[in-house]
Amino acid sequence: MASQQVRILAIRGNTLLVESSAASACGSCHSKQQCGQDAGAPHEIRVAPEQMASLRVLDTISVSLPSGQLLRMAMSAYLPSLAGLLAGLLIGSASGSDGLTALSGAIGFCTGLGLTRLLGHKARTVLHEVRAVQGAARTGCAG
Repeated sequence: MASQQVRILAIRGNTLLVESSAASACGSCHSKQQCGQDAGAPHEIRVAPEQMASLRVLDTISVSLPSGQLLRMAMSAYLPSLAGLLAGLLIGSASGSDGLTALSGAIGFCTGLGLTRLLGHKARTVLHEVRAVQGAARTGCAG
């Protein structure tokens, strides 16, 4: 199970706006500014309604994805464009023209990217599992 500790910035329904304080895998990555997963950048996550009752703004929580979910998300991100490219190249190679092969490969790749975008919208509905790590100080002030 993939998990990370984050701090809650805001709560809207069953959606949390969270930020991570440290991303161990991002520390040595050269592309961390481009990927959008850099530590400290706020992210929205969806949580099951029954887990929302005990959560407060500024709480530190551990957010987890079920074991197979990370693999499914990676496959839905990369496989459609790769499959589209290969299918386009295979179809284009039957023409015998290098230009048509390249064009059909590009069309297949773009079709795969479109499918990836559709699958990405579906993947955003993933419900994360959360576990309280440290609660914010409970005072009379509203957070």
